[in-house]
Amino acid sequence: MKSPRPAVLRCVSCLFAVFFCWQYFGCQAAGVTAGKIYLKDGEFAMASQSLEKAIAAAPHNAELHFLLGKAYAGYGEYAKASAAFERSLQLEETYAEQIDQERQRYFVTEHNRGVELIGAGDEAQFAAAASAFRKATAIDPSAPEGWRNLGYVFFELDRLDSAAHAYGMATRADARDQGTWLNLGTIEMAAGNNDKALAALTRLLELNADHAAGLQGLATLYERLGRPAMAIETYGRLIAVTPDNPLAHYNLGNLYWQSELYDQEIETYESALNIEPNDEDALFNLAVTYVAKGELDTALPQLQSLSLRMPESPLVWRELGRIYAAKGMADASRDAFARETALSAHGESGR
Repeated sequence: MKSPRPAVLRCVSCLFAVFFCWQYFGCQAAGVTAGKIYLKDGEFAMASQSLEKAIAAAPHNAELHFLLGKAYAGYGEYAKASAAFERSLQLEETYAEQIDQERQRYFVTEHNRGVELIGAGDEAQFAAAASAFRKATAIDPSAPEGWRNLGYVFFELDRLDSAAHAYGMATRADARDQGTWLNLGTIEMAAGNNDKALAALTRLLELNADHAAGLQGLATLYERLGRPAMAIETYGRLIAVTPDNPLAHYNLGNLYWQSELYDQEIETYESALNIEPNDEDALFNLAVTYVAKGELDTALPQLQSLSLRMPESPLVWRELGRIYAAKGMADASRDAFARETALSAHGESGR
């Protein structure tokens, strides 16, 4: 006759398994229930503790991660909230709409608080605004306006590396916003990160080849990098886009001077003066270009006219002294150089 022990043992095992499952899932259910109650009562820290325990028992439950995200957000742990929301979405899309609503609610609260603080305009308020925008970007890293405003605040605080990072994150959130690429390139230039500035401005011009501010920034950067040929080409593009921009003509003329392309330089300065006839810098540079070409008879009346318009400029008197000396006008040359010496204490510099 067979012993009944195996059957008894099997029953005991079943009872143990049933008891274990009841205890295990009972604890999980209790944690979920407690977490929901704490959420409803606004006890967010307690809710997060209960939900963390429930997730340890059921790590693949999308609802638990969603609820945990709500709990974290409730007491300002926005980075943790964002991570919990992302985990819920990875598991399933059931709570996607609710997650968007939660993120939008907290993002708007922190973002608007930052905007209000910016309005005060002092350093302490800007620092507080930075804190608000950091929270906004933590709860919703995909919202580009949070990163843009954070970048702006860091720039105002002269924290250029932080500003560049924020604008870089904004380009990830919205890769087609031209203003963001311009700001990123400008800040990288200000920080001395020329390669990063070049990459940002190049990307901007890929989006819009006729972006005037982008072309100006790129031309300036090429000058800084010692690439005059590229700077000249870029200023040519800028002038094609903004033909009535006197500064673009003037800067292009300066580049032609550096490359000793005097005929092109004269043409460019004359274009600048057609737009802005009273630009004394352009008038002076044009006259000096004629001096460099050896066309003293053309340069002399221009400099004499400038000496009446700019009598306090030692540079004008210096060039006049040189021309008078070259033409054998010793007394006039001596007087002009004497005027230059007397005025040079003002520290004016230039060609």
